Amino acid sequence: MQLKKLFWNDGGVNNVENKFVDYLNTLHNYYGQNSNVFGESNINNDFYKEIMVDIPICNFISKELKNECPHIVILTGHAGDGKTSLMYQVLKSLGCEFDVNKKSFSVELENGKKCLCIKDFSEFSDQQKRKLMEEVVTAQKNGKYVFMVANTGPLIKNFPYAFPDELYEDVQTKLIELLDNNTGKIQNIFDVKISIINIVAVDNTYFAKKFIDNVIEEKLWENCLRCDKREYCPIIKNIGLIKQNEEKVTDFITKHYRWLLEYGERFTIRSMTQQLSYMITGGIECDDVIEEPSYIYLCSNLFFGYLGTRIDDRALSINAIKASLKCNYDKKRLRRDEDIFIDKSWKSLFSKEIVKIITDSEINAGRIDGWQEMIKRMYLFFNIQTDSEAIKCDLEDVFSIQFNRYLELKYLNHCPTLSDHLLVRNALFMLNLGTIKYNSKEIPITLSRESGYVQNVQYVVGTIKTSKIKLIAQPSKHSAYLGDEQYKDLFIQIDGKILHRNIDLPLLDYFEDLKNGIIDTNIDAQLSKGIESIKSEILPIAKDEEDDMFTLIVDTNEGYDEISFNISEGIFKLE
Repeated sequence: MQLKKLFWNDGGVNNVENKFVDYLNTLHNYYGQNSNVFGESNINNDFYKEIMVDIPICNFISKELKNECPHIVILTGHAGDGKTSLMYQVLKSLGCEFDVNKKSFSVELENGKKCLCIKDFSEFSDQQKRKLMEEVVTAQKNGKYVFMVANTGPLIKNFPYAFPDELYEDVQTKLIELLDNNTGKIQNIFDVKISIINIVAVDNTYFAKKFIDNVIEEKLWENCLRCDKREYCPIIKNIGLIKQNEEKVTDFITKHYRWLLEYGERFTIRSMTQQLSYMITGGIECDDVIEEPSYIYLCSNLFFGYLGTRIDDRALSINAIKASLKCNYDKKRLRRDEDIFIDKSWKSLFSKEIVKIITDSEINAGRIDGWQEMIKRMYLFFNIQTDSEAIKCDLEDVFSIQFNRYLELKYLNHCPTLSDHLLVRNALFMLNLGTIKYNSKEIPITLSRESGYVQNVQYVVGTIKTSKIKLIAQPSKHSAYLGDEQYKDLFIQIDGKILHRNIDLPLLDYFEDLKNGIIDTNIDAQLSKGIESIKSEILPIAKDEEDDMFTLIVDTNEGYDEISFNISEGIFKLE
């Protein structure tokens, strides 16, 4: 069956309820707390098996429980990170039963070893948690595996109680160190073997595409073919449009989540599920469907909490929608605006179905405030641009100039080129001098106070050859968790030494601003910390050729002057 049949009229006269629509509406909290928002209840639903997203970390944990010596595997993170679902997937892959009704239970692994499973450490009282930690440590010492799910705070607080009182702080320090490193390698905390996986630090933006791919599977929507509302049902309309524009829709949504992740807004699996399920149904059920303009419940509107041109205040109870709305993508100026709104080149930018929706919406709402923003949201979701330069322009206009390049380096295995190296070199010039010396072979490294402004007089502690400064990409330390979803982290390398502070998107965007002469005096604390970290690591690398000579750089009306002093027998001599 082809999904395009969903738009055919074959004479059906029955209103057919699709139970899958009901299920999707239990995954978001549009009407308050719904039954399947939490993992435990969701796992028992038959539809969960249909749309379950395979999480790459599962393979890593399964291999540990199969091949490594008995140890404690602790899966930690924030509420809603999908930890319970992950435990379910791991046990299923090992042929073990997941008992959702028990807080803890034992299973037998293929190697004949016993494994104590703790579904959710947070479900226990404080007294029970401390006793349970003792049980966990004892089980490992007795040759059993332990697989437990725990939120980070309760874990740090209670795990040390399994050790002698005098070791409490040492155990807690070691535990925090393992959480920060997050390699998943088996480590010893005194005589206890333990592996900690902190989901919070692992990129989960892959989830959106896989979830959408599963939700639009045609077998889940077969009942809709027999419903006489299928011609105007907004839910089935959304499924059809997503199916027809799947690559564009999932690409934009994934990039949106990655953009927010880079700028400090990480969504949990639960948050993404709520937003994506609401994006399809708009919170309405089969019985609620009435004939009304197609653009009102269009998925490109629902994703941002809009019903047509107006905001649906109730949708803002979904945190991911509220955060997405603040991005204001639909209010940004695009180089494509003239084609969309002046020339109205819709046929070259959209499919026939979307052109019809736009044309109808112009008749009904073209003079209403918010109509152009609605069309921009359609463009983000449904444009059929294939020209690489046009796509690049859109990414620069919607996100940032460096965003696409950052994705290429981090996710697409591209290697840094000369232009990437020059971006870093020019940024270091700006950070130290407040200007770029394009023909200079050395960058003077100065001592200055970071305030957005470059001081008029600066002390030069040394220099670094520009040819020795590079941007490099290295495999992420979380690569072992990701299976085929490999990605890299970016670092600055100077004269063969790699700086510890990784270069994230905010830093790369800041470097772009510096290159263009934009100096923001009101940068956020996290970005400022990153800049200061880079500068502090560079200082020891800077080479000062003469110990008895020091140099000042002075900003004058004619440019920068260098004034050098020589110290000889305690006397300063101007060179």
